Amino acid sequence: MFRLTITLFLLFVVMSCDDESIKEVIGERDLSNDIVKLLAPTNNTVLTSGEITFNWERVNNAGFYQLQIVTPTFESTNQIILDVTTSVTDTIKVLEANEYEWRIKAFNSIYETKYSTNSFTVE
Repeated sequence: MFRLTITLFLLFVVMSCDDESIKEVIGERDLSNDIVKLLAPTNNTVLTSGEITFNWERVNNAGFYQLQIVTPTFESTNQIILDVTTSVTDTIKVLEANEYEWRIKAFNSIYETKYSTNSFTVE
């Protein structure tokens, strides 16, 4: 009888929870309306060739970031320079003279943000 009562109670709890409650229990917050703020390189900046440091602000409850760098743009990509998943908020990449775009999105096991994108030139 005790087992039946516990089973029925657990079934009731699971059935009464909506998807959002279950997601909160497993600790994932909806990131889909968040924006990753790009810090550097800023949009339309001109940099000297060599090591370029890419920085962005941390997004609360995001475990990972998808960083992509292409030349010249994402709309007309000639070359993918970098496509990496990372848990930190900065990356260093050596780049030669060219035009580039970089973008990043944050994500957790359920949600992701939209990409934030900047373009820059290396001379």
